[in-house]
Amino acid sequence: MEYDHRRHAGNAGDLWKHLVLAEVAGHLFRTETVRVYVESHAGYPEYRLKPGGEWEEGVGRLWSHREELAKYPYFQILGDLNPHNLERYPGSACIVLKLAKRRGLALRSELWDTSPEVERTWRSREKGPNLPDTHFHLGDGFSGAGKLTDDLNEPALLLVD
Repeated sequence: MEYDHRRHAGNAGDLWKHLVLAEVAGHLFRTETVRVYVESHAGYPEYRLKPGGEWEEGVGRLWSHREELAKYPYFQILGDLNPHNLERYPGSACIVLKLAKRRGLALRSELWDTSPEVERTWRSREKGPNLPDTHFHLGDGFSGAGKLTDDLNEPALLLVD
């Protein structure tokens, strides 16, 4: 069975996961020790939010308070992605990559997912100037990310999603 996150993007679970992920990444990036981001189940780089989606009870409930929450990197990234209305939602990897870019860090990312459609989306983005050191792997993220982290000789941030 293949999991499709599109109908769940931005829900309350995503909101908490991504808020904490952005805070942890931001802290690690301040120390400049983390140069690699690894994610076991990356999903799409971003999601279109449709009326009636689970996001309405998640990030949608806080959107009207975005100015008060703008001190948090997660809400800064959401604001950049949605200058007017809440229409797009970044995936975990995009949040980390955008945060690294804001901090001027060269971050290598190793992303896994089992969906060929997700792979095509990432591969089309890999060729652009915005993701110079992003590597997408089609396959089992548990074994791939685990093996990679065993072989890394540098500090990394790992998200098993």
